[in-house]
Amino acid sequence: MVSAFARRLASVVVAGTVLAGAMLTSAGPAAAAYPTCYGKRKVATAPYNELVWIPAVSSTGSTSCNLRLGNYNNTGVSVLQDAINRCNRPQNFAPIVVDGDFGQKTKDLLIVAQAIRETTTDGIYGPLTRDALFWPLPSGEGCRAVL
Repeated sequence: MVSAFARRLASVVVAGTVLAGAMLTSAGPAAAAYPTCYGKRKVATAPYNELVWIPAVSSTGSTSCNLRLGNYNNTGVSVLQDAINRCNRPQNFAPIVVDGDFGQKTKDLLIVAQAIRETTTDGIYGPLTRDALFWPLPSGEGCRAVL
């Protein structure tokens, strides 16, 4: 017969194993903390306070959001793709198609842009990447950082 202590110990070990597995397979803290950007919002830039479009949460307008591989048919992804092409892509890299689908090519070029802007190179767009990237002016006459 199994003692109460042995049953309790077994349940603790199983619970710990399940928790450890969940921690290993979950998204990183930045991705888990922010909702997906499905829209866009105009924000001020430095140093001249000009307005640029950046990805945002459609329902709240918050720009603290993320984009990642697998997001599709998404205005926020289109804004990011345009910014990568126009302001954050080395000349020797082909531009990506601005289609609103965050596929492997978008991820790969985002990693390049993140490296250029000296931020985390994880291929996930979030607040740190937002603040590191440059954003195209609507006039088409340059790129700016957000405030």
